[in-house]
Amino acid sequence: MARVQDDYRIVLRAIGMAVLEAIDPRALVKRTLALRGNTLVAGGETFELAHDSRIYIVGAGKAAFKMARGAIEVLRGRLFRGVVAVPENPAEHLAGVELVQGGHPLPSQGSILAGEKISALLKHTRQQDFVIALISGGGSTLMELPREGLDLQTLQKTNAILLNSGASIEEINNVRTVLSKLKGGGLLKMILPAKCISLILSDVIGNSFEAIASGPTIHPSPPIKNALGVLETYQIKDELPRAVLRILRAVESKSRVQIGHPAAHFLIGSVHTAAKAAASYAQELGFQPFIVTTSLKGESRKAGTLVGALAKSVAGNMDGGKKHVCLILGGETTVKIVGSGCGGRAQELALAFAVEIEGYDHIGLMTLATDGVDGPTPAAGAFANGNTIHKARAKGINPFEALQENDSYTFFRGLGDLLVTGPSGTNVSDLVICIIT
Repeated sequence: MARVQDDYRIVLRAIGMAVLEAIDPRALVKRTLALRGNTLVAGGETFELAHDSRIYIVGAGKAAFKMARGAIEVLRGRLFRGVVAVPENPAEHLAGVELVQGGHPLPSQGSILAGEKISALLKHTRQQDFVIALISGGGSTLMELPREGLDLQTLQKTNAILLNSGASIEEINNVRTVLSKLKGGGLLKMILPAKCISLILSDVIGNSFEAIASGPTIHPSPPIKNALGVLETYQIKDELPRAVLRILRAVESKSRVQIGHPAAHFLIGSVHTAAKAAASYAQELGFQPFIVTTSLKGESRKAGTLVGALAKSVAGNMDGGKKHVCLILGGETTVKIVGSGCGGRAQELALAFAVEIEGYDHIGLMTLATDGVDGPTPAAGAFANGNTIHKARAKGINPFEALQENDSYTFFRGLGDLLVTGPSGTNVSDLVICIIT
């Protein structure tokens, strides 16, 4: 077998860049949305505009800026007004759309300002108007209007506890939805009496519209899910502020009420889009690609060990190395914080993988958080191969200590094996790309 030397990173990075190009939100919106005379087309469905129909844009998420840019280009001057919550203020302005910088991974005062501005804008909608909602991952904290009795500090503390608990994003959103006037269909209520078209870029496994950005334009399903059960499962009930527990108990004693309002929702991209792009480009490079799953979840270190074991099994059954293989897994794992280090789910997965495949120098891996930000670090992921652990020991870096302390970022930084892309302006959860030669 040919060995995967340091240049394996060049191959994997090239695949990763092809993935980011394929999930560019601007292009995905323009592929889904069109304006033909007085007919608005979304996902193949048509919506007739009256002569005095006004089109609004509202939205939030890590991909919101590029999504809004694509929508503006499609509407060609028909846009009336818009407000979009973004993770950072870009240098470029968007004509007709106000950009408000919210907070992520914790809500900020800007998040609440974004919610207030969107709420104020939608007070002027009429029945003949259309609101195009642009929804992507990160929207849960970038756009917020808390229920009465909750302040920003309480929301921030609650979000931090949830994010460090090991709960999945669906479970976290299940709790956050109860605490917000926008989540769980709250934004849809504000859009009334106008019609709503949602363009959604998914960052959750299974693409549940209720889970993406906590479903601001989705009819909630009665009865409400047991948010208190999430607190019990992860043993964080006693850590949360009393005001949060009081609201959870009060809301969960009631059923959600269906909103009698027409709304159309269109999925413009997901981790499956990214996985297919990775497979296509890997094939161009001469690899035989296999999309193993787009539903990867669970604890990062366990997932990394599992992927490593799978890679070793595939390597042991290859036909003399005549065909190079690329394994592709998509999804989003979680990290339960037990140490005091710095890292993210993608980097911790890569570290556990490196431990599992030590000595297998014909196997290489790259993890990629498609938003370009893995946890509270400036990295998007990391590279690892069968030589990673040997290289670490030679530098006096202890991989097992790094795992124990959730210190994967420091570990890979010390080896020069971080994947740094910068914020990508898109978000479809994570990819794990493994090549075997």
